[in-house]
Amino acid sequence: MKTALEWFARYGYWAVFFPVMLELVGIPFPSETILLAAGATASLHKLNVWAVLGLGVAGAVIGSSLGYGIGHYGGRALLDRLVRRGLVKQHHLERVQGFFDRHGGKTLVFARFVPGVRIPAFWLAGVSAMPIPRFMTWNVAGAVVWVVTITLLGYVFANSVGTIEQLLGRDAFIGAGGLLLVAIGTFEVRRRLRDRA
Repeated sequence: MKTALEWFARYGYWAVFFPVMLELVGIPFPSETILLAAGATASLHKLNVWAVLGLGVAGAVIGSSLGYGIGHYGGRALLDRLVRRGLVKQHHLERVQGFFDRHGGKTLVFARFVPGVRIPAFWLAGVSAMPIPRFMTWNVAGAVVWVVTITLLGYVFANSVGTIEQLLGRDAFIGAGGLLLVAIGTFEVRRRLRDRA
């Protein structure tokens, strides 16, 4: 916790925005850990939690939009080169493609909670030329769900940040994914009821 306080004391809110944005472009940063630590720091009144959430969401939306642009303009050839150079794993691309085939735009929400899949999901959305309005709808929804979930975990459980950080790689996707499925199910039921009415 001391390290997190020093990090945010030195770099302020930029220490939230830039790592989140850069990771989603494709530069490796521990953005989940940073959001978790920012939430914990905000609980100690060293950062404003609303500013952390706002900058986290902005960084997530901008970074994944740039990732979409990389995929759109670089195309499949760029992804193939990244796989050949060992910068991206083929099975991660296949996993994301499977998510897209089964869930469409919802993949852009789920993928944020899966390490190794988070970055190529947005590249593949660009490669597949997902329409920009549809992309942005799911992009913003995913950014809000991901940033709010991880930041508030840090905020609420500030005294247990080390434990949460260890669990993130394994269980965060399961927990957040479960909550997300409930939210999507509720939305779908309401939409169908409206359509019938």
